[in-house]
Amino acid sequence: GGAAAPSGRTGWTGQQAQIRTLAEVSVEEIPRFSTASGELDRVLGGGLVDGSVVLIGGDPGIG
Repeated sequence: GGAAAPSGRTGWTGQQAQIRTLAEVSVEEIPRFSTASGELDRVLGGGLVDGSVVLIGGDPGIG
């Protein structure tokens, strides 16, 4: 016998998202917030998406 899963865990809800091709997904669909840096907003596709995480990396001393 295996151990029971801890109570209070969150995870899969049993619902699946509708599958769409990339051509069917619009970048403008998701509201974005400006970073106040035009170049960073451009790289991020228009700004930050609420609830998202962005990892920015580079060589040491790059910026």
